[in-house]
Amino acid sequence: MNLNWGARRYDRIRQGLRIALVLEVIWGLIACALGFAVGEFMVRLITGTQSAGIIEGGTLAIHFSLPFFAVLGVLLCLRTAMQSMGYKAAPVISSCVELAMKFLAASFLIPVWGYIGTCATEPVTWVLMTAYLGGAYFISRKKMYPEEDEPKIEADSSNA
Repeated sequence: MNLNWGARRYDRIRQGLRIALVLEVIWGLIACALGFAVGEFMVRLITGTQSAGIIEGGTLAIHFSLPFFAVLGVLLCLRTAMQSMGYKAAPVISSCVELAMKFLAASFLIPVWGYIGTCATEPVTWVLMTAYLGGAYFISRKKMYPEEDEPKIEADSSNA
């Protein structure tokens, strides 16, 4: 992305970001389908246990998180794209808010809701921070892609 940034190839940056976002959503949907199809088996395989409580808890965590993997992919793409284009404030604020949300969840939500609160914390955080970074990206995009507003002057090939 930095080569395109230095060359002022903003069209290629936007195209690359769009492709990355689509691939993240596709991967998120595939991971979700796989997680629901073989999640319990994977918990058994990874933990090596036959304990119903552990398998149920692990499967519940998978079922809570995987539907939001596409959102997480979008969050990570936006964060990386903005940072690489020099817009670091919004991604850093996003990371700090994520940390604060996890602290608040650990302090207040999880003691009340227990394991369900633990499972819900990450997906809720991903959704809120993706919405925040999506808004920040949308607002900042004219600054990120300065030539977008400039009229394009086509070279006259007849004078060559």
